[in-house]
This record gives sequence, C-alpha cells and structure tokens, in this order.
Amino acid sequence: MQYKKIQNTYIVRVEKGEEAIEKLMELCEQEDIKVGSIQAIGATNKAELLWYDSDKKEYSSKVFEGESYEIASFLGNISRKDGKPYLHCHSTLSDRDFKTYAGHCKSAIVSGAFEAIVEASGEEVGREYDESIGLNLLKF
Repeated sequence: MQYKKIQNTYIVRVEKGEEAIEKLMELCEQEDIKVGSIQAIGATNKAELLWYDSDKKEYSSKVFEGESYEIASFLGNISRKDGKPYLHCHSTLSDRDFKTYAGHCKSAIVSGAFEAIVEASGEEVGREYDESIGLNLLKF
C-alpha cells in the first residue's frame, strides 16, 4: 500500500495481491484515524461479500473468485470499537457480463488496481452492540 496525505484526506493505492480491508485498517492504525469515510474503485479476483438477515440477526457469505471483478463502487465509514479502528464497508462488484453483486465487504484481494480516498476527522465516534438489531451501531 502507498498513500499520500493532503490535509485531512488520504489518497491510497492498495497494491496487486494485497487485501484491501486489511490495508485500510493498517492506514487507520498508522495515521490514528478515529472517524472518516472511504470511497474507492478497483478490481478483485477474490472477494467475500456478506448479506445481513435482520430477522435472523445473522450474515450470509458469498465468495467471488476465479475471474476478475470490477469494484464498481466501494463505500464505507471508519469509527472505533474497543479503542481500535472499525471499518464498515459495502461494495458492488461487476463481472465480465456486467452482472453486479453487492453487499457488506468482508475482504477483497486486489487483482489490478484499488484506489481509495479516505476523508478523516480528528474527532472520535465509537460503536456499540445493539441487541435488538444484532449489529454494532454508531455510538455518539
């Protein structure tokens, strides 16, 4: 991963073969980013997307691999949980037939490019588990 900081914005390039979420977490730790937003585009040849069933309060998982998928959209936010960076990211993948798949992005191995813009703030926002929903929600 390479990045450049311009005021409170980080321009990030995750390298081929690296895992995007892991590298974004690394950036947040290195730069002590407490709250922010992420937007990115790129390509992956192995990604895991999750879908949340709010009735059952559990995730389903699907791995996409074997061909290269365009990361047509990658959006997320950064907060803190138990003093550590917490990323909540969603992604839309597109295959060679222009079919799209979307969900919570658990992981994505970069197969070509992954270019992100991370907007950071000096403030801190936490996360707290909400039993009624079954998710870690923003805590103000």
